[in-house]
Amino acid sequence: PTLRNNVDEPIWSAGFSARPGPRTKLRLTYGHRDGADSFSGDGTYKFGAKTSLTATYTEKIQTTQSLFQNNLQALATDEFGNFIDSRTAQAFNIGNTGFGLSNDAFHQKRFEMRLVGSSGRNGYGAVVSREERETDATSTTQVVDSIAVNWGRTLDPYANANATLRYQATDFGGTVGRKDNLYSVQFGLNYRFGPSFFGFATNSLLLRQSNAANSELTENVTAVGLRKIF
Repeated sequence: PTLRNNVDEPIWSAGFSARPGPRTKLRLTYGHRDGADSFSGDGTYKFGAKTSLTATYTEKIQTTQSLFQNNLQALATDEFGNFIDSRTAQAFNIGNTGFGLSNDAFHQKRFEMRLVGSSGRNGYGAVVSREERETDATSTTQVVDSIAVNWGRTLDPYANANATLRYQATDFGGTVGRKDNLYSVQFGLNYRFGPSFFGFATNSLLLRQSNAANSELTENVTAVGLRKIF
């Protein structure tokens, strides 16, 4: 019910995939869906056996439920039993930090570049993205530009550490004119006491600046915990 028009028509697309070289993959498609022309594509370049750069662009009608399912597809655990994002090997963060939860269906356009790699005991990653969400019900388009950089290191056979830096600029669109800038940094340490006994400590600092009254926020959260698996 949040879409302006009921979509009732054939959906089609055509495209090609190619491997220009042993380290490069490309895919491009063009079609018609949801009452409009549609484009998508992705490309991957491998710098080495453990380092790759991927770029993707998609246009689709998206819902909160499908976003939730997409996030769960990347859910995995590391050797310490901690939930991680399998694409980056960093701490798993459910939900979409750019927009939060929503019950609306919306037209989504998203471009993302992702660098993932590892060297020795270090793992690293970086994500740059731009996403637009057009909601028919409110006739507004929200835009989020973000960049995140993460690093992890295996300290010894029992412990690892990780850090994440993130910047996010949000334009909420519409007549309100609200714009936010969000900065965050997180540090974490995981330790394995035994095959099924784990400990962790994290510290997260978040700063949100906004031109909307009462929307600015400063938050510092420290968490320490133990987990035993039976």
